[in-house]
Amino acid sequence: AAAWELHRSRAPEMEQEKAKLLRMEDATVVYQDLTRLRRAVRMAETEEKEAAAQVEGANREFEARDRELQAALENQAAAMEEYSRAQKLYRQGIGSILAETLTEGEKCPVCGSTVHPEPAAKAPEHVSEAQLDKLNKAMAKAGKTVSSAIKARSAAENTRNEKQQAHSHALRQLDLARAERDAGELQKIPGIETAAALEEAIRKTSAALKAYETEGQRLTDAKNQAESNLLALEKAVHTAGEELTAAQGVYISLLGKWQDALEASGFRDEGSYLA
Repeated sequence: AAAWELHRSRAPEMEQEKAKLLRMEDATVVYQDLTRLRRAVRMAETEEKEAAAQVEGANREFEARDRELQAALENQAAAMEEYSRAQKLYRQGIGSILAETLTEGEKCPVCGSTVHPEPAAKAPEHVSEAQLDKLNKAMAKAGKTVSSAIKARSAAENTRNEKQQAHSHALRQLDLARAERDAGELQKIPGIETAAALEEAIRKTSAALKAYETEGQRLTDAKNQAESNLLALEKAVHTAGEELTAAQGVYISLLGKWQDALEASGFRDEGSYLA
């Protein structure tokens, strides 16, 4: 009886456990989706880190190409300055050579004058046509290097812009994934973080309810058996009572007959008869 009462006292608790089990079973889809959302956040974080690394690489590449362009521009400026100086010296050299061939009274091969009051002075440094041509080629080469450097820098800048845009997109996707995950987190059952934990909680609660039901069935069977045994016992007692009553009736009847027989035989009582 005590075990049965204890079992019955746990009924409200078990009803709460049943309701809890239903909530957990309904939440299975939520946790499955939450697992997907968490995985999406991890993937978005990885993609964002990769995109950020690519931006850093693109920045380094752009900076390198920019330094190359600056160096090429400086080299071009130096080549142009060197060519300009050499060209000036070359022209001065031509003038001094012509001046050395001038003769007073003879026509100048350049202007035709027969008077040469101020002939060109001797150039401080001689620059040949071959040297000037070499410097001209060097200047042209420097110009081509600048053009190539400009194209390389432009390409690096475009790549950097593309990587920055890709990183911005990755950041937006990460923010979106986190927002969706956080919304899913709000639907969790308190104390249960993962789908695996939910599955384990469902298993334990189901097992506890099953054990309670099994115990209830066992106690019910025992109660029914006890009641059946009690009914059988009560019936046996009733039957025994009836048999005792019948036996008492027979005894009283026989006793009466015995006493009548004693009186009829002339004995006062059973003692006189036995004497």
